[in-house]
Amino acid sequence: MFVVGEYADAEDETGEIVPLLVTLSYHEAASYMETDSPIFNLPIPGEIQLWVGQYVLDNYRPVEKKKRKRQRWQQDAWVRNKRPLGEYR
Repeated sequence: MFVVGEYADAEDETGEIVPLLVTLSYHEAASYMETDSPIFNLPIPGEIQLWVGQYVLDNYRPVEKKKRKRQRWQQDAWVRNKRPLGEYR
């Protein structure tokens, strides 16, 4: 569990830190780390761990992987212009 904090006085980064956000998402916490916000890593309380575990079991659906279709760029790159010659003038 990550607790994101912010400084009580935005001008003074040595003062008191107050909680801003509590999240279980590493990616969300990492985005706050990039902005130099203070992040605290805490153990997850048992009740929250059980609740989140059951939520994931009930709602998680894996993302279906889609195969990317190759583009035929080489053939299309050298296609002649099919306009009659009179249109170039």
